[in-house]
Amino acid sequence: MPALIRASSSECRDLERFFGSRNCDSLEPVIPEIKQALIQASPAVRRCFVVGAFDGRGSVDLNRQNNKIRYLVLDCPNSTTGMLLHDLLVSEGFSVNYNLARDRVEGGEPRKPQLRIKNWDKFLKCYGMVSEKKYDVMKSSYTTTFGGCLTRDESSVLDGLKTIE
Repeated sequence: MPALIRASSSECRDLERFFGSRNCDSLEPVIPEIKQALIQASPAVRRCFVVGAFDGRGSVDLNRQNNKIRYLVLDCPNSTTGMLLHDLLVSEGFSVNYNLARDRVEGGEPRKPQLRIKNWDKFLKCYGMVSEKKYDVMKSSYTTTFGGCLTRDESSVLDGLKTIE
């Protein structure tokens, strides 16, 4: 079932214009337009955009020995996309760092540009996750790090979205 964003009709039209078929291999040429639409969008739409990026393409950098999260991580296809998300997260009050592409110390394929959220606990409280697996990993680590918490259903914002309280 596709997730639904609760947004105004004008916001939906603006975002639909960007994510509709454009017969292009990359969103990079339209990043300035996407950035402008996000600036004008409601906080709920910006939140859903960020959740979609991290929930769909992100990963949890977890130390399995102590069940503690280092970062919430997103490999970015290019620096333009990475900086768009970096700037959006910083404007929303997140502590992030952005690492450019680099060679691996151990050899092999070079690392992609990577965006990392340091205050992942704030992300889980204020933004949340749709993916059951990612949510469960983050909630377990939160409980290990900070003590107990409760799950809050935020499906009124985005179908399947959960945060903690």
